[in-house]
Amino acid sequence: MPPRRPSASAAASGAASPSRPCWRAGPTSRCSTSRPTTSTSPRSSGSSATSPRTTAAPSSSSPTIATSSTACTRTFEVDRGEVYAYDGGFGAYLEAKAERMAHAQRTEANRQNFLRRELEWLRRQPKARTTKQTARVNRAEAELAKSGPQRDRRVELSLEAARSGKTILELRGVTLELGRVLVRDFTLALNQGERIGVVGPNGSGKTTLLRSIVGQLPPTAGEIVRGKHTAIAYLDQNRSGLDDDRSVYDNIAERRRGLELGGGHPLDIARYLERFLFDPSAYAQKVGSLSGGERARVALAVLLSGASNLVLLDEPTNDLDVATLGAVEEMLLDFAGAAIIVTHDRWFLDRVATSILAFEGDGKVVRHHGNYSDYLERLAETEAAAEPQPVARAAPAAAKTAAPAAKRGLNYSEKRELEGLLGKIEAAEGEVQELEAKLGDPTVYSAGKDQVAELVRKLDAARQRAAALVTRWEELEQRSADAGA
Repeated sequence: MPPRRPSASAAASGAASPSRPCWRAGPTSRCSTSRPTTSTSPRSSGSSATSPRTTAAPSSSSPTIATSSTACTRTFEVDRGEVYAYDGGFGAYLEAKAERMAHAQRTEANRQNFLRRELEWLRRQPKARTTKQTARVNRAEAELAKSGPQRDRRVELSLEAARSGKTILELRGVTLELGRVLVRDFTLALNQGERIGVVGPNGSGKTTLLRSIVGQLPPTAGEIVRGKHTAIAYLDQNRSGLDDDRSVYDNIAERRRGLELGGGHPLDIARYLERFLFDPSAYAQKVGSLSGGERARVALAVLLSGASNLVLLDEPTNDLDVATLGAVEEMLLDFAGAAIIVTHDRWFLDRVATSILAFEGDGKVVRHHGNYSDYLERLAETEAAAEPQPVARAAPAAAKTAAPAAKRGLNYSEKRELEGLLGKIEAAEGEVQELEAKLGDPTVYSAGKDQVAELVRKLDAARQRAAALVTRWEELEQRSADAGA
């Protein structure tokens, strides 16, 4: 059995590296060069990042969904008056953000250990101080005066599941028309625990489908059956359920004076709003004056104030920051009911969806099981199978009688080379990690651009060496395996 393939993380086109502050808000803002980062990781808490999070579908017949992992070359994050720059898209941002936070935590842990030692030393020392002791005291006091990294406040989202009957939602031969046919003869049975992502071009009828399910638009033909105990929570993309002339507090209070935690325990509305990161000073602010993200949080607060077993979300990721998006994902994954989500956010669908409804044009809506990546993979396979296969040319008569060439194995030097390649790959990846750690040290950037540029050049060269070693290992390993077959 061939040895396990090396990870070759360093050989990836974007190995992870921590970012650093690009500039502080102010008249003398400057931005330093940031290094590429890589692959995806679970959403981390944090502030807003400006890169979009969606990726273009590989074919013209699939929905237009674009992700920053391929569409964006750089991501900026605004956090507490500082801007952080990351090369790459959303996946790169998440990984580099996680590394930056971990670095800050390690730095704070080292500071706390230092203070613990120094305070213990101060308690043991007599009052009379030498010059050397005074300097040590001053260092301890300077560290004591520093504040540690602030912790991110997290939105606390939870959906209370109402009791469900045998039927939650059924669409039977439904046709929807608004000037043209949007949905034609569509049938769907939705069960408890299913989370369906709805994708398709703008104007294809996704929102119209949700409005029909809620009862705002009757179907042109067919029947929409809601279960006897079906309780729908609907978040439309315009957040139209909010009263812009009323305060944040009043928008919640007009729906329910008291809220309940699980188990029927009462929850004050003010405490409820704190879960959505609204400070008491914001309670009296009119909803019409809020930013897009704040307005979205109010809409979520209204949506989650009651129990439901069917959640309809129309573009729920619009205007939400990364931390809130992660909270919405976790909320849906923990929800015991069913959900239908319209979104252009591939990342969100890959995390949440159990199946995909694809609007494919001319009223055709098709359900595909699995998340969005599964849907794209099957779509690519279908299109490849549909392409006409080239007709093979007739082989010359002489070639028919020729014996197939023997597969060439490895000579002695190549065998020796293969034996040593794994160690070389490990060493190359170690060099990459060492250079990434140096670039992650904030003190490097105070030494000037030349030193940073040199480290970047060395890192690129190290990544290329690691990639070349992995490619060579794969080639020799394959030849060895073929020869032994």
